[in-house]
Amino acid sequence: MKKLVLRKEEAVDIERLIDVKVETDSGVYKRVFPTKWGSITLLIFERYYHRIGSDLSITLISDKRENETTVEIIAAGGKTSVLQFDFEAEKSATKSIAGILINDGFEILED
Repeated sequence: MKKLVLRKEEAVDIERLIDVKVETDSGVYKRVFPTKWGSITLLIFERYYHRIGSDLSITLISDKRENETTVEIIAAGGKTSVLQFDFEAEKSATKSIAGILINDGFEILED
């Protein structure tokens, strides 16, 4: 499992930013939970990768507040064989999504 945490000093609707740029052939689950301070958005993407012969799941949890947005990206699965090699698939997936967010002004807090 690989996790990244990013933050931007602005309220961002993460589902709009990611929906535009993530491939549409992935399985996608999206849910927005209104809160007193803003909203929490849960996005889950699943896709089969022939290169590793396995499914990989990416989960994004966005905490949008009045003046900031924090996003956790978690990649899981993607391991093959008895030795559980992932061929860097989890790291590659989190970095790919993080790249979209960084291009929009997010900064990495935890790697």
